[in-house]
Amino acid sequence: MRLSEIVKSYRHLHSLSQEELGNRCGLTKAYISMIENEKNSKNKKKITPRIDSLAKLAQGMGMELDELVRSIDKDMVVSLMPTTPILTDEELQLIADFRKLNREGQNAALGVVHAYTLMESYIKKEKSAVGSF
Repeated sequence: MRLSEIVKSYRHLHSLSQEELGNRCGLTKAYISMIENEKNSKNKKKITPRIDSLAKLAQGMGMELDELVRSIDKDMVVSLMPTTPILTDEELQLIADFRKLNREGQNAALGVVHAYTLMESYIKKEKSAVGSF
């Protein structure tokens, strides 16, 4: 069975709107709609859900992830890529250095970093990317 059919069927069986199911799953109404329509509403391409999104769907529908995955059509592509962005070497170094500090040092470091985020000359001017699914 296609994932879109599983989600639609579950919603109709339990008289849920896309928004209600999304709230149960910790996903947006827009994402539930994309799953049901099998395409990304922004770029019109076929949607490839991530494994963590499937886990949220399964939990919201009261089933185990493996049960949902076994129910899905074998032709469905699922992304195993993390939803968190890949960190740069500089970001990883900051984390490593931060973890070397005691609690007092960590609080001081956070204060300094926060202070820099308030200085206009240090803030990026580029647009941030809208979250992906």
